[in-house]
Amino acid sequence: MKGNHIVRTRFLHVRDLLRHHEAVRASLEQEHVQQEIVTLVRAALPESVSAHCLDIGVTGTVVTVFLDSPAWSTRARFLAAQIVSSLSAHGIDEARFKVRQRIMSRPTQSNATQTMRGLSEEVVSHLHEAADQQSDPSLSAAFRRLASRHARRTSADED
Repeated sequence: MKGNHIVRTRFLHVRDLLRHHEAVRASLEQEHVQQEIVTLVRAALPESVSAHCLDIGVTGTVVTVFLDSPAWSTRARFLAAQIVSSLSAHGIDEARFKVRQRIMSRPTQSNATQTMRGLSEEVVSHLHEAADQQSDPSLSAAFRRLASRHARRTSADED
């Protein structure tokens, strides 16, 4: 009995800290609002554009969508009014679109001669299954990118 009381007291302490500590509560509330905004922006983007969305940032009343190429950024700009109207309840009054290049390292001379290992078909299959079961679209997309970028290449793929 006494052991349960001690454990419960610890949990109450952490819960109370999170609820009553002003800085922590404000930070958690801000993070929650930003996650809602990210979800709404991703929902407003067509799947073809969303696949090229690298990041979404919120600063004050401006949401910034980072895409991987100027072409996709231009397509997304046509959706700015729709995105802003879906975010008006959160105080967002402007949408900006910027290009951020995907970071891809080029293989060096020594790396080019090494065999690329990649992920097995079984691991790729598990990643796709995990992506299908995710309710968070950004996490689902991350699993799909991981599977597609790191799958083992066969000689048929290289031809």
